[in-house]
Amino acid sequence: MNMEILSNLVITKIHSATTMYTSGGTRIKREGRPCWAIVHKFEGETVYTANGRTYVSDRTHLAILPKGCSYEWYCTRSGHYFIIEFDADAQGPDLLSLHTEDSDRIHTLCRSMEQKRLAKRPMWQTESIRDTYSILLLLTEEANKKYLPGEKKQKLLPALDYMTEHYNQPLSNDMLAELCGISTVYFRKLFTQ
Repeated sequence: MNMEILSNLVITKIHSATTMYTSGGTRIKREGRPCWAIVHKFEGETVYTANGRTYVSDRTHLAILPKGCSYEWYCTRSGHYFIIEFDADAQGPDLLSLHTEDSDRIHTLCRSMEQKRLAKRPMWQTESIRDTYSILLLLTEEANKKYLPGEKKQKLLPALDYMTEHYNQPLSNDMLAELCGISTVYFRKLFTQ
């Protein structure tokens, strides 16, 4: 899934914000997900498979499951997870697994959402939409930090972007160097560094 879809996502309703438990060895196949979901497996690990790719949900990786996607998941290690299910104005065929360094903050936001929902606080829906945006913002900011380039890395950005978008196609040093506007020898040197 392109990260761009997350930056333009308009959330219209939160269906649930719930802590659940899955036993190791559990396997489920799901066709045409009816709504979006963010899954934070704060204990154990669950592996999702869709379109020949693998995605992980564990303490440091959140899975984002878009409306309309089909996938299979397998709980490799038992544990609790938090799931936020919501409606949004977009669909996507691809799952996403995003790394987080701030797992505790995300866990706190999730717990707060669950408590507001259970207490039926007035405005829980609005507050939960805000908290879901906060989680998405944290995740996208962390994902973007990985790509903040230094002076030398700046020259490699066209090649890195191309490789990210075309990871399943043949690549050559000559082609990538040309994208960056530098010689093949210099490209190899920078890329190795």
